[in-house]
Amino acid sequence: MLNNVVSFSSPQCDDATSMALARKSEDILVAYAAQVLYFGDFPGALTLLGAALILTCILLAGSRKVLEARIKGEGAKN
Repeated sequence: MLNNVVSFSSPQCDDATSMALARKSEDILVAYAAQVLYFGDFPGALTLLGAALILTCILLAGSRKVLEARIKGEGAKN
């Protein structure tokens, strides 16, 4: 439910790229939390390393897009 509230109210505050990144990252974290809480199955070291690598790639790729968009936006203002 919180995800829906944030998804609907967030476009008023931020751009779509940032929200897509947050949504993808949140999905991964929620999946691991459900795995531990509901199934009692703790992920191994390689699984956690893989998740960290995926989250890092998502954040790096997205932050690059956000920075490029902001630089282009600032260039258009000048």
